[in-house]
Amino acid sequence: MPIDTDIVTPFPAPALRGWRAHLRHAWRKAVQVARLCIGVPDYDVYVAHRRLNHPHEPVMTYPEFFNERQAARYGKGRSRCC
Repeated sequence: MPIDTDIVTPFPAPALRGWRAHLRHAWRKAVQVARLCIGVPDYDVYVAHRRLNHPHEPVMTYPEFFNERQAARYGKGRSRCC
């Protein structure tokens, strides 16, 4: 099975320069996984993707990104009872 090389991670593995680098890398990955589990959009991954694949296009600010993701997830104009 081929490996998907389009996956972008803003936190590449450290260059193995000590336990603090490993701990920092593990913490960032844990935060990223936790955000994905609860459905919070990952702005750092978005920015890394845009800079890598679309370097000449503008990047949304965090509030713009968050609002766009919320609208995409919950839909515009829909109301919920609770």
